[in-house]
Amino acid sequence: MVIKTSLINIFIPNYLDKLKIAPLKDLYISKDDIEKIRKDLNLLSILDTRPPQIPEKITQEIEKLKDDNALLYSIIDSKNQEILALEEKNKELIKHKNKSALIERDKMLSSHQTIIKGLLLVIDKMHNKNGYLPLLKKNFP
Repeated sequence: MVIKTSLINIFIPNYLDKLKIAPLKDLYISKDDIEKIRKDLNLLSILDTRPPQIPEKITQEIEKLKDDNALLYSIIDSKNQEILALEEKNKELIKHKNKSALIERDKMLSSHQTIIKGLLLVIDKMHNKNGYLPLLKKNFP
């Protein structure tokens, strides 16, 4: 049997006697031999560089979270706009009031809701005294 010089002979010269060759078929190497070759040549295992496949369910959950986040920011923005509008409309009346009267001291509410409720309380008190701004309360919780 004649063995021609090939890439296998160059890279694996010490393991040629352990190779099992099937005539007219592929060349077979045992797992132990592959591990020995890896260790001798300091080869790392093959890394999968493809991006991980994200299942459709996770993709849908990510999109839903993005939508919820966008909705939350739009709500916060609209609440900020409402606060600014209320402040602008009632600038003259509010500037004479104590700031603590505008903020309800309920820790259970978010800061935006607290400011809005505080403004509504002040406006409600003014309305009761002067008949001022009767329709504001309908749009707020």
